[in-house]
Amino acid sequence: MSVIEDIQTTDRDRAGFAWAQSVIGGTMVHRELQSRWRRQWFLHFDTGAGEPVRVVMRGFRNPGYCDPDDSGVRARLEQEAGVLRALNDVPVRTPTFYGHDLENAWTLMEFVDGEVQLTDEPDSDKRFRIYTGYVEELAKLHAHPLEGLDLPDTLFRPRTCAEYRQHLIDEHLPFYRALSRKRAEPTMEIGLQWTLANPLPDERPIGLGFGDVGPNQFLYVGDKFNSFIDVEYARIADPLSEMGQMRSRDVTYHSGRMVEHLRHYGDVYEKLTGVSLSIPSLNYWTVAGPALWNVFTVAGAQQGDGRMIDLPFALAYEVQQKRCILEGLAEIHGVRLSCPEMPSEVDTSLSGVHDALVSQFEDYYLPRATDAMDRTVLRYTASMAQTLRRGNALLPELDRQNLEELSDVLGHRPASLAAGLFQLEEAIAADHMHDFDRRLNFLYRLEVRRDYLYQPMQTATQVSLSRPMSRFDA
Repeated sequence: MSVIEDIQTTDRDRAGFAWAQSVIGGTMVHRELQSRWRRQWFLHFDTGAGEPVRVVMRGFRNPGYCDPDDSGVRARLEQEAGVLRALNDVPVRTPTFYGHDLENAWTLMEFVDGEVQLTDEPDSDKRFRIYTGYVEELAKLHAHPLEGLDLPDTLFRPRTCAEYRQHLIDEHLPFYRALSRKRAEPTMEIGLQWTLANPLPDERPIGLGFGDVGPNQFLYVGDKFNSFIDVEYARIADPLSEMGQMRSRDVTYHSGRMVEHLRHYGDVYEKLTGVSLSIPSLNYWTVAGPALWNVFTVAGAQQGDGRMIDLPFALAYEVQQKRCILEGLAEIHGVRLSCPEMPSEVDTSLSGVHDALVSQFEDYYLPRATDAMDRTVLRYTASMAQTLRRGNALLPELDRQNLEELSDVLGHRPASLAAGLFQLEEAIAADHMHDFDRRLNFLYRLEVRRDYLYQPMQTATQVSLSRPMSRFDA
């Protein structure tokens, strides 16, 4: 085995390789760059003791909607490293922590065998078996006492679940209110107003969680869970906040039979702690989770900064999470939601230009890309062009339908769809429960239409298409 020489490396990469070698020992004999929105290397070192030692050298995420600058993403990686180090003392499977390079911002950990793309498994029964093992390990993690864990001081330490809820509100809501928004956000407003107006129904012990849990967030071998891998957004939290958000992640990365998994998680957690699964609190977090956490994704969508290489994912994810807010509210309040039918595509005077733009990315730029990261970025950008082409062919009719339905909800015809959505947002802020059923249905139909427009970006970023949330009242 020899070092790959055709990968473009930076000075920071090379400094990381030297640091990793000083930690592991031996000689680096292989390196492979994972193509995604953070630099992450798979490295092999020959230490002279049999098979090469395989490690992951994990870099920071690109600045964007979650952390706005370089210092923010570096600090998050440092916190992630501290959590991973603490997890080595918890009886759940995580990669062994080897070290953190503060100067160059790299975290070194064990390379663990396994597959991650559970959603690509065609056998639904196999997916169910694998995921069953995953939720059992999550229950063990959530039930593990916090005492004695050497967690980073940067993690907020709530004393109760209600205090954790309030901390999220105090942290996320001011960020959202300070955004300079170009477009109205009535779906976010109804989710946030409902979250503020309703207390958390009950309590359970605070625990360590990962913040971002669900399909494609762990490794499996065969039909068994093998290891947790993603602790980027770890937090000390109400365990059910994680499980509520697991429902919305299952919309974006669909595995299936989520209600059964949640009930099984509850059974395992109760055996470990004596605390039974609270459906009211789970439903609360099903709405509050995407409402509060989606403020960062909305920021990315509103700003539309082309330097955010994962912007197509942010857009694809944001519309799905908004739909989950509405589906969660419908479940809690017993509202029956209706889905609109999509119209046929039509040619417009700009159809040829949109076709040419898509062709430039797919037929000219992509074949000339020489780097895996460049190919990924170009594929994502091509998906935005495909979305614009679909919008060009559908938006005149979709916007007509949206305006007609919005006019009915408002009781008058606004000057434009954009102006009417701002009016609806203001009305929701004033009284979010007024005309609740009609408003919820309009917003749902609005987001379903947008979800359909964004399908090319969802396909490119490998997220599921137009999946409804798995509901307890199905």
